[in-house]
Formats: sequence, C-alpha cells, structure tokens
Amino acid sequence: MDVMKVSMKSICWLMVRKYPRKIVLTDGRSSEIKQTLAGYLARALPGLVADLSLPTPISILERGMGCLLDTMSFMDALPSFRTKQWQVIALLFIDALSVCRIPALTPHMTRRRILLHKVLDGAQVSMEEYEVMKDLIIPLGRAPQFNTQSGG
Repeated sequence: MDVMKVSMKSICWLMVRKYPRKIVLTDGRSSEIKQTLAGYLARALPGLVADLSLPTPISILERGMGCLLDTMSFMDALPSFRTKQWQVIALLFIDALSVCRIPALTPHMTRRRILLHKVLDGAQVSMEEYEVMKDLIIPLGRAPQFNTQSGG
C-alpha cells in the first residue's frame, strides 16, 4: 500500500507538469511515455466504465483523455501499477473531463460516491487520497466558469 501511495503521488506530479502543446521534448521520451500511458488508460477504461455504469461510450472517453494527454509532457518513467490502480488514474481523467469537456458525466461523478468507493477500494486508495490527487488534476474545482477563465 505504501508503494501505491508513493506511486500515485509520482503519477500525479507527472500529470501536473503541463506545457503548451507546441513544446516537445527533443529526445522523444515524452511521446513514448504518453503513448504508454494512453495504452494503460485504454486497458483500464472498460472495467471502470462497467463498474461506474457510465452511459458515455468508451471511444468518447478515450478521445477526451487523448486531449488531456496532449496538454502534458512527461519526463519520468511511469510507475508499474496494477489494473485497479490504473482505473483510479482513468477515474481522475474522467473526473477532469466531467467538469467541462463531457458534461454528461457530471451527475455520475458528483452523485455516485458509492460506486467511486468500489473503484478506490479495489486499488486500496482512500477517498481522502483520491481527493488530493483530484485537486492536482482539477485545481480550481468543479466550477466550469473557472475552467473557461483559465483557458480551458
């Protein structure tokens, strides 16, 4: 469990290092890491969508996650998570997408805390730990007006 906490903190720091799309690391490592992360997220999505009973098609979620990934550069290797732990990372992305990009997800992310606990419990992540990670991904909270004012 301690490894999960350290690793979740590492992945959140990786995801917070955002740069404009035009900046690309010259060694190509960032794009390789991004492609690997996209693969992990794609494998985690079907189980997560089923657990949360999300009505949004996986293809739409993948496109939205791709847009989020395109805003990030990566410099460090990804942690070796289990599938349940990658589902928590995918859940963070879905939570971020629900603020403004895919508003149909908002009711599912704000009213279904019991189902969120099911996902978090499977990864041995507490709700408090999840909220800390979510604050890194959505620093201005759920209010869409803050998102649009900050360039979102």
